[in-house]
Amino acid sequence: MAKFEPWIADCQFQQTDAHANCQSRAAVWADGPDSFRAQLSEHVQRQGLTLIWAEDCYPVPQYLAKHPARQREIGPVARVVCQNHPVVLTDLVTVEGEDQQAEDCNCVIVTPVEDVEPLDMQLGVYPPRSVPEVLQRPLFGAVDAIDEEADFYGGADAVPPMQTYAVLDASKMPYVLTGLLETSGLRFQSLFQRKTQQELGEYAPYLIELAPDSSFTRNLFTCSDGIQGLWEKGLGIYIRSRAGFEDVRRHLRKFTRLRDDDDQWHYFRFWESSILSVFTNEEAVELAEALLNDGTYRGQTWLVPAKTLRDVSIIQRAPGRYAAPTVPPRLTAPVILSLDDGINALRDAQDISGALDLLPESTAEQEIPDTVQLQSSLNMLWDQGFKASEKRQEALCFFIRASWLGKTDDASQILQNTAQGPAIRLWHLRNMIEGNAE
Repeated sequence: MAKFEPWIADCQFQQTDAHANCQSRAAVWADGPDSFRAQLSEHVQRQGLTLIWAEDCYPVPQYLAKHPARQREIGPVARVVCQNHPVVLTDLVTVEGEDQQAEDCNCVIVTPVEDVEPLDMQLGVYPPRSVPEVLQRPLFGAVDAIDEEADFYGGADAVPPMQTYAVLDASKMPYVLTGLLETSGLRFQSLFQRKTQQELGEYAPYLIELAPDSSFTRNLFTCSDGIQGLWEKGLGIYIRSRAGFEDVRRHLRKFTRLRDDDDQWHYFRFWESSILSVFTNEEAVELAEALLNDGTYRGQTWLVPAKTLRDVSIIQRAPGRYAAPTVPPRLTAPVILSLDDGINALRDAQDISGALDLLPESTAEQEIPDTVQLQSSLNMLWDQGFKASEKRQEALCFFIRASWLGKTDDASQILQNTAQGPAIRLWHLRNMIEGNAE
């Protein structure tokens, strides 16, 4: 049974009369996060305040272990709070506006790295590279501690080194990726647990602590022509943080399922390239910053490969937001719409790539339609009932070939005959194209 003791959290409140927001750290005599929030809410309501959020909510020893530089501030309130004096606040600091942390959308910085060339077989190269040269520094370079960071950790010598992690999606290589991880010698663990992990272990996201000299790390950044090259699989994202493995996993697990505005739960696949839409959407600033805030001073830096796997985006908190609290994450309607757009764009890109791969080698000299034309054709196929990815890709391939034969109108007529199923229409298209090719 949990015992009552002083708990601390970073809090934000709304002033009921002034409609302004203010921040404070609160000490509460509690036996857990729920009783902390309940007592604090009741207490501040009597002062004309409404609790908006409470973050980094821990018993005092655990809070100070995470934030040792705050000992001088927290010590006095922690010593005062008790059963007869259950709530104590530090000085309230007014913030400008209801959405201070979204001001100018400068909470998060996104830096593109273009034309990333994955590693090849590196024949005759010694020692072989583990990552492309352009990603060496972002992934494994040393990151010196700044003065404020040293103060946060209680001295420059106390600042933890920067670690490198990956979050990889086993569903893209069921029963293969987990086998590779087991023989990699690297530390790894699923972000799922208990019953969910038992049922979905081969389709789960896995956190891996990467080492620069690991063959598994090298395989992640090697093209498919190389031995065990995995780059084209688009397995996930890469993270840098001063937090240890358990703290990073605990932080990321908060995002595997999120509530929407209607209090409904959603699985949130933040390890997909579609997550880029969250970091570039002005409506998603709060979620974007929360993803990066793992309690370390700088927070996390993410490296997210684009859906084309030719570019990588480096995403980090803005220096002005270092160590600042964030709003608890929530999937608002604009965020869901943004994610849907990102997922749809990824799906369309995969369909177009798959259709082009189906084109016969004998047509290599033919001119490929531009991106706008291909997207328009793909949208048409969706409207005409080609819901299965394989059939949609095959239909797009046939439609491209029909355009080369000057049979676009004939192909369109076949495709628009929705009284017939997709398989029958594909059969007619194949016969038309192969008959004309002869």
